Amino acid sequence: MGNERIIKAFPSDVSQWGATARYVLEKKSDKVPVFLYAGKTEAEKKRSEAFKARYLKSGLKNLKVSNNLDSLFTARAGQMDSMVVVVPSQSPELARKFNSKSHLLQRTWLLGMSDWVDHLSEGDAEGEVKNKLKFTFTKSAQSESDDPEVNDWIKKYHRSYFTHPTDYSFCGHDILKSFVQQQSLGMMDLLSHEMLMNGLFCNIDLVQVGRGNGFENVGVVIMESHQGVVIRVK
Repeated sequence: MGNERIIKAFPSDVSQWGATARYVLEKKSDKVPVFLYAGKTEAEKKRSEAFKARYLKSGLKNLKVSNNLDSLFTARAGQMDSMVVVVPSQSPELARKFNSKSHLLQRTWLLGMSDWVDHLSEGDAEGEVKNKLKFTFTKSAQSESDDPEVNDWIKKYHRSYFTHPTDYSFCGHDILKSFVQQQSLGMMDLLSHEMLMNGLFCNIDLVQVGRGNGFENVGVVIMESHQGVVIRVK
């Protein structure tokens, strides 16, 4: 704050769930209703409020917010049309509950969290695929790539730091590469030339926090998990 040369490369929780709402608005019909889990913990409520604020800013009214997920399954069972369900909770119990009731989620676009991938693979000693759930989630960085240039960078990182790069490192990699590209085009004045790029690990969308303040990267990558297979869709 108060320094326009500072850049927050890693999106905050608020920015990440605001970006989730923008993605939903881009991909769904105006008529499709959205059910948002309000959450019980402070972290869940914070993410839910961020999604709600950005969604309502669009002017759409078909948003139902509730902390009662059982009512969702009841409503889903009696509804033939499509709907979107957003559950910004890291709870392993919730992830497993949705997995066990996946047969009730026909014509449902479910948005969860990256932690669900690990929660649904726990206790799979026999190698059996127990994860039947299909869901979408956002991340700040993808942290995987088949690009040879990236693999070389990861090897150098290992040699330098004796550990695997974190999501923060991957995000920093893309930010720095984007700066180099901006500079080569003579576009380093971020107030005049926005930085909006698809990187190898991150989607970069720098937004100025306020007049005289720095910037935050509010870009996220969109991942999809289906029966334990995870792919990047944006």
